[in-house]
Parts: sequence; structure tokens; C-alpha cells
Amino acid sequence: MKSADTKFRQQATTTPAIDVEQRKQDNKKRNRKAKKMTRVFTFVSPIVLALGPQLLGQSFEVASIKPSNPQNRRVSMDVGPGGRFNATNATVRSLIRFAYQVPDVQISGGPNWINTEPFDIVATPGSDASLGQVQKMMQSLIAERFKLTLTRETKILKGYAMVLAKGGSKLRESTTTESSMTGSRGQAGATRLIAKAVSIQQFAASLSPLLAYPILDRTGLTGVYDFELEFTPFQLPPKTDGDDGAPPDLFGTSIFTAFQDQLGLRLESVKSPTEVFQIDHAERPSEN
Repeated sequence: MKSADTKFRQQATTTPAIDVEQRKQDNKKRNRKAKKMTRVFTFVSPIVLALGPQLLGQSFEVASIKPSNPQNRRVSMDVGPGGRFNATNATVRSLIRFAYQVPDVQISGGPNWINTEPFDIVATPGSDASLGQVQKMMQSLIAERFKLTLTRETKILKGYAMVLAKGGSKLRESTTTESSMTGSRGQAGATRLIAKAVSIQQFAASLSPLLAYPILDRTGLTGVYDFELEFTPFQLPPKTDGDDGAPPDLFGTSIFTAFQDQLGLRLESVKSPTEVFQIDHAERPSEN
């Protein structure tokens, strides 16, 4: 098929008396088309970066993925020493939450089975890896084995902003360089988080899936800290009327009360531009 430019040159050769006004209109159309193509390329390029950590060497050396045993109802996901990843009864959606550190509200689309079909996964890095590196490796793994493709968009969503409470921060500056954050759940769902050498940005990202809403860091704190947080998790949508009062502690210590009393921080309801992940494609992996 001949290109538009080839046709235009042929027309100019065979038709000496060219309509000047028509040429101007043709040029405008080509310019508009070029601008449109540029916009599309600019939008798509972040997706290539998001799904290509393996190109930067951030991938597991060995990974096993298989459907979960229906008789085993235990659900777990943890990162062990050296960055070894182990998950039981994990859905693809939960893997996306872990890999990108986002709550469900920031994930949409995809086939229904990614929400319901569980998998057991064991993945080992080639050398010791931090939590952040393991999350990047998981992005590579789900892109490669589940053929996952995502589109990133920005939408205005309700969420929380982490700010200093009255009286200031109660966090302790860390004296170690090895970053870690572990959690455990006791009776009546009481949750305990223990953080070592964790920045507030990392804390906000890790807490966001737990609260099921985006969390922004507006504390102004730039160090890394050691702290513990104990609370009873429950999910309430952020208020939209500007009232930032914390809900009552109906089932133990709420995270709102725990933030102020234990950390000297506060969660405010906000609306802000937030990155949203649209799942365009996913396939069931072949068992290995």
C-alpha cells in the first residue's frame, strides 16, 4: 500500500496547478495525526517500564506456581530471609496488591478468575534481596507467568493523608541500616506491626492495602524509624464532608486512635490524584 506522502508527491507531479488551500488542509490533517500518535506513545511508555523490571535484572532465579490444594484453606503470603517469597492460596489480585503496594480500590478490570482462583507460589532470588526488590521481582513474575498486562491511569480517589498529630511525632530514629516490617494477628483480629529502619513513605505504601485506600505521606519526616503499632483493623471509607474526626473504637483500638497515641501521627480524609491499575489481560499459568 502506498503511503500518504507518496500519493501526495504523485499528485504534485501529475497536477501542475495545485490547490494551495487544499495543501494547507492536508498539512493540518497530517500534523493533527502526528500529535495524536505522540500522545498515545507518551501514555503507553510507562506501562512498558512498569512490566519490564526483568530487563533490569530484577527477577527470581527460581519460581514455582501451581494451583492451591482445595483442602487447604490457609491463606498466607510472606517474604523470608534472603528474599524468599512464599504464598499459599494467593490470587492474582492479591499478588498485584503485594507487587505494586496498592489497595483493591486502585485495581480494576481483568477476568473474574484472578479474584477467585488461588495459587501456591515459592520463589527464590539468586542472591539476598530486600522487600522492595522482591516486590519488583513479583512484578516481573506475574507479567511473565500470568501474561499480565496493565494500563496505568490517574483518577481522583478518596483516601487518607498521613500528617503529624498535635504534639508531634513519637517515632524513634533508627540506628540500623537493615530495613524490615513484620506483622502478626492475635485474638479478635488485633494486629501488631513491628518496623525497623522504615521510612514514612514505605510505611504508607505498606499500610495502604491493609486499609483498602490510598495513603499519602504529608508528615515532612525524612528519616528512617523503628516503631511498633497495635490496632484492630477495620475498613471505613474516608469521610467526604471535611470532618477528620476519628470513628469510635467499637472493636478494640482503631488504627486512627493507635496512630495518634502510639506514633504521634494522624490520618486525614483527602481526595487526590491517584494512580489506578487497569488489568488489560491475564492468562492462567502452565503448572510447573
